[in-house]
Amino acid sequence: MSKINFRCRCPFCDDNSLINWSHEGCSSSKGMDIDIEGYVTCNDCGKRMDLLDMNFYCKTLNENISFTRKSQLRKIFVVDIDNDSLDTIIENLLIRWDKTH
Repeated sequence: MSKINFRCRCPFCDDNSLINWSHEGCSSSKGMDIDIEGYVTCNDCGKRMDLLDMNFYCKTLNENISFTRKSQLRKIFVVDIDNDSLDTIIENLLIRWDKTH
């Protein structure tokens, strides 16, 4: 399954900066990749996480936040990805959201 560099704007605020996300407990600057199913993998330690379960640290809001509404998923924007792949990622996340929330 192909991986795509996971760079996006913060899904929780109006900051339009593109962010190379990392996860708690890993000081990697290598970034993360996202697959078509919406699972994110750290390019340093190899940890694989469901995007729906991730916490994000928003510098603008100065807090850790996780998805609480389905509409937040639609704000994900991945750089260097075609629209069909982005639509598929979001569709897969929304399907999983409906099953788990």
